[in-house]
This record gives sequence, structure tokens and C-alpha cells, in this order.
Amino acid sequence: MRLLPAAAAALSGVLLYVSFPPRTLWWLALPAFAVFGWTLRGRSWKAGLGLGYLFGLGFLLP
Repeated sequence: MRLLPAAAAALSGVLLYVSFPPRTLWWLALPAFAVFGWTLRGRSWKAGLGLGYLFGLGFLLP
């Protein structure tokens, strides 16, 4: 089940990307940070670093 937090972090980054202009989906920023916070809950700082990297990739690559 290690794939679920990684996929959730990447998906939340994509949700944050979609919430930026020119699209009018600004409200997707809130669930993006909520999902990302859920993925970080109870993890070590090393795991958080990796999940944050995936979040950033999901945000910057599309």
C-alpha cells in the first residue's frame, strides 16, 4: 500500500495545477492541500520529503 500515498501526493499536485488561471477552478486548491496533508499525516520527515517531491512534480510537470 505504499503506492496510495505517492499517487495521492502526485494527484494533489495536479489538482493544485488545475486550480490556477486561466481555468476557473480555484476551489480545487482546498482539496489539493487537504489531500496532501492527509498523505503527510503520521509520516517521517524523509517520507514527507519524498511525498513533497511528488507533489511538486505533479504541480510543475503538467
